Amino acid sequence: MQALLEQARPPIVFPDSVAIYNADDDISKQSTEVPRLEIFMKNTGVTPAYDVVTFIGATLLTFPNHFTMAEIYTNPSGYTSIAVLPHEARQQSIVNISNVEQPLTVDQKVSLNNGETAIYFYGETTYFDAFGIRRCTRFKYFVGGTMGFNGTNMSNAQEGQEADKDCRDPKEIANRALRLELPPIPHYQF
Repeated sequence: MQALLEQARPPIVFPDSVAIYNADDDISKQSTEVPRLEIFMKNTGVTPAYDVVTFIGATLLTFPNHFTMAEIYTNPSGYTSIAVLPHEARQQSIVNISNVEQPLTVDQKVSLNNGETAIYFYGETTYFDAFGIRRCTRFKYFVGGTMGFNGTNMSNAQEGQEADKDCRDPKEIANRALRLELPPIPHYQF
């Protein structure tokens, strides 16, 4: 059994695609819709991930900003996505920016394009591998800042990209978030 555990590869759960909509640098156009962010999470690998829980959020902050997930989630203002993500599947989640309740103003667009502010999109996914080990993936993206706008694409933040580091129980991440309780998953020996 120990040899099997040593050879086993953990599942890979990661952001497969991240995009921002209703945000651009064209100050001549009056925006009519509130910006929103979209992410597709993917569950792949030799073994599947179970009990996948994803927390996501977005906020407009000064740039650069070195906030941590713990600072953001002490007062969760973003949205939470809790879902079952089957093996080899993708899951779409959409979130609004917590402190932007109206379409972007001209001043906000100029500030984003000049590198003074950025819209950050962040999240953490926790899950169990086939051997009952808790694993996690953390991610942080931004638009604006030093990168300006590039259509719907977002840039990876220099910090905040982690996998399997200091995994916490989801209740520690968002104190009001509900934990999805799944029925036991049958395992068959071949």
